[in-house]
Amino acid sequence: MGALRYAATTLGWSVELLAEWSDEEISHLLGLARDDFKKQEHESPDIMCRIKTQDNGKPLAIKTLLEAEQTGEWIGKADSLRAYHMYQWPIIDEVSADASKPHTEEPKLSAVRQSTALSPCTFTATQIIRQRRSAQQFDGKMEPMPQTDFYRMLASLLPTTAAFELWRWPPKIHLFIFIHRVEGLSPGIYALPRHNDALESLQAATQVDFDWQKVSETLPLYHLHSGDCKQTAKTLSCHQPIASDSAFSLAMVAEFGESINGAPWIYRHLFWECGLIGQTLYLEAEATGYRGTGIGCYYDDSVHELLGFKDEQFQSLYHFTVGKPLEDKRIETLPAYGHLSDVLLA
Repeated sequence: MGALRYAATTLGWSVELLAEWSDEEISHLLGLARDDFKKQEHESPDIMCRIKTQDNGKPLAIKTLLEAEQTGEWIGKADSLRAYHMYQWPIIDEVSADASKPHTEEPKLSAVRQSTALSPCTFTATQIIRQRRSAQQFDGKMEPMPQTDFYRMLASLLPTTAAFELWRWPPKIHLFIFIHRVEGLSPGIYALPRHNDALESLQAATQVDFDWQKVSETLPLYHLHSGDCKQTAKTLSCHQPIASDSAFSLAMVAEFGESINGAPWIYRHLFWECGLIGQTLYLEAEATGYRGTGIGCYYDDSVHELLGFKDEQFQSLYHFTVGKPLEDKRIETLPAYGHLSDVLLA
């Protein structure tokens, strides 16, 4: 969704998330409801997006599209992934079934958006998008990241910015940040609640000795604890140096328990929101001469213990880190879409 939103914007288009649709409806339209998939290889629907090149009016009603699908005929058969599946993971199917989404009524998009501070970056959006990579390692002796760059990155993650234009729900992901090397900010643990209503509940759920001192006039950024937390961040992230050699790393913490109790499919929304935050960080890091990488391996229970969470009200769903990348000379980097250069130029 994040990639679509940025790419569409460079063309003057917009992206609309058709959030009301059920999994069953999407399955029928995509041909996933057929019974000719090999056992254990059935595919699950996720989302439908509408890309608007201009004011296209209202989309066709779901009922009309489903009627058209029923009068057609699916041809072909899905290729098999492999001859034999050695491992069984029944819990994945159970979670998928439990998080199945029915047809719902969803809130309309809010028109309120604000711009972040202008970046000194002179690259075009196309250049930034094409050079976006995941860093493999960082320079642990880097100079501190300028505070203006750090604040601009955080500002871009607030739900009122254009990057989250297609997101139709109140934000439920908040950031706990391990600052290692940022100009003007002491190393330690910080928090960025992404909406004001979450501040009080986050304070109540975290360690009692966190001081929750606001450190910015323009951002909801709060200092919690001072101290060198490089080794802590590294250990929490499965002992990966990318979490400690960076300028900062962070945990994306979700409003979890209440969110999914009444509507289990929101479990998926929480990860989508993390993805939008990650995509924004990737591009903002590139625009400031840094590089980011998602961290999928971390000890969530230890993260919860460190922050003070004692139940499932809040849960850490993904981690991320930003720093000065070191180039791995063993790997050759080719221009993005270089094999299509003649076609694109034509």
